[in-house]
Amino acid sequence: MGGLLYKNYVVVRGKFLVFGLLGLTILFLLLRLLLPGGDLVLAGEGYLADSMTDDAMTGFICDTGLACLLVGIEMVLIVVPLSAWTGNLLRADEKNQTRRMIQVLPFQKHAYIGSVYLFFGITYYVILSLMLFWTIIFNANAGENILQEAVSMNGQMLCLFVAVPVIILAVEFPIIITLGTKKGIMIKRLFLLALVLGAFAYLLFGDLSVWTGFDLYVLINWTETHQSLVVGLEVGMPVLALVLYWLSYRLTCRLNEDREVDFYD
Repeated sequence: MGGLLYKNYVVVRGKFLVFGLLGLTILFLLLRLLLPGGDLVLAGEGYLADSMTDDAMTGFICDTGLACLLVGIEMVLIVVPLSAWTGNLLRADEKNQTRRMIQVLPFQKHAYIGSVYLFFGITYYVILSLMLFWTIIFNANAGENILQEAVSMNGQMLCLFVAVPVIILAVEFPIIITLGTKKGIMIKRLFLLALVLGAFAYLLFGDLSVWTGFDLYVLINWTETHQSLVVGLEVGMPVLALVLYWLSYRLTCRLNEDREVDFYD
């Protein structure tokens, strides 16, 4: 199993990614130490005008830039393994006939399927740990302002955010591994197209009044007044994701019970 995991690590250029993320972490830490945040006191739906000193505004701008960097990298780390790695990894295995080679080697049955599930499980665990560490770095020198509250809220909900791609992978893997990347990715694209068309139809004909006045300040207030629901989602979604991921693995093994070789067109 270790050899299969390392093979996946090489295919996705893991060494380059590890050094890149390490460099970004060091850079983010240095920027946070050199650019302290500014305190801005909230009053009602905004900031008190007399609290906006030059130092506070400069610190708030620093917090804004670092918060955008944090959220941007978080989105990339959550989306890229889901959108790019799955297809590239399985496509490379089909090209190299990896499953056929595994059949003649002393691997346990369904070792290939297990290695795929385990690799992406480890990937998202590392992403979760890294983003929690970045959140701690940001808050260590942040000012008392709405961005600090937003980043703290983001950190509390990271398990929820990471659970979403894990659930998507739980649905996607049985299709792609069983049918092959060509058919699997085609089905995935058709599903995404249906989602885009549904969203477009909602923008044209749906009731958009529910989003009137929605902003970051409203979102923070909503989470504070619905703590029970937020905690339930934070705890329930990761558990649901893990259960579905395990059931997905069992389903994929069952579908490939007698087909632990390459059989795609």
